[in-house]
Amino acid sequence: MTFPWTVLVHDYKIAWIHQTDSGREVKGEGVAPFTVTDFFDLIQNAIDTNHQEIQVVYDFGVGAPRRIYIDPDLNVQDDEIDISVSSYTVKSTAQRELEAAREKWDALGVVDYDYQFESSNGGTRENPAHPFPWNVSVKRAIVNRVTDANEKQVHFELENSRAMVPDSVEVMFLRIELAVAIGAFRISVTYAMEEGYPVNVLIDQKADGSEDSFMAKISFLAYELPNYRYR
Repeated sequence: MTFPWTVLVHDYKIAWIHQTDSGREVKGEGVAPFTVTDFFDLIQNAIDTNHQEIQVVYDFGVGAPRRIYIDPDLNVQDDEIDISVSSYTVKSTAQRELEAAREKWDALGVVDYDYQFESSNGGTRENPAHPFPWNVSVKRAIVNRVTDANEKQVHFELENSRAMVPDSVEVMFLRIELAVAIGAFRISVTYAMEEGYPVNVLIDQKADGSEDSFMAKISFLAYELPNYRYR
């Protein structure tokens, strides 16, 4: 077997194993990867059964084992366990949910759709000229037309510069991704169960919830699946 390996753990189980250098998937008998829980169980078992040598180095950031060396009996050859972990990458709940939702949306292949939009971001609610909900038409993943609850078209170049311009679903995903990347104070997103698009979004960049707060609601999204041919 060729090491090192990159191991993905999802829901406390091994999802896949790849050779780090080649990217090839590791399969077959004799493959015995560990989750972090397995590492701790291995160490605890060695302690409980009085193995003669136990050396463990823990990762300062996540607290998981980085190096495990266990020798049950110093007088017996080749019974040692020697495991090294170069690094851990821990995904936040927000990141995992975002990736799962984005995968659902991308799988649809939809670029033309309509939806209703509401927001309390950046003074949008302060302008009574265009009451919510807004009807947003997206063509080729770009916002094409926006009308308010009175079916009056909204021209953003004429509005308050702080007013929120409705996003396409694709841009909304990027907005959430950026918030996750910079470690926004609060990220609360509900995604459509089937299609994956964001339904309710709340992002607070700072703890005081000041002007950088962003809130949006998407409802009644309608779309047609793209046409296709096959042979």
